[in-house]
Amino acid sequence: MAEKVTAAKKEAKYSKTELIANAALFEVTPEIVAAALLDKEEATKKETETAVKSFLTRKKGAK
Repeated sequence: MAEKVTAAKKEAKYSKTELIANAALFEVTPEIVAAALLDKEEATKKETETAVKSFLTRKKGAK
């Protein structure tokens, strides 16, 4: 009996510089991506999308 092996597909991580340079993918300016990823050096595309959405919907004056 053969065993099915399922490998979890890992999402590629990109450097902050690469993500900032490709800010158009997230439909925002490079400055928005830079601010959203302030505390990260690398992230996946999905993580970046989440960070950008969170940054854009935060209350003003919040850190």
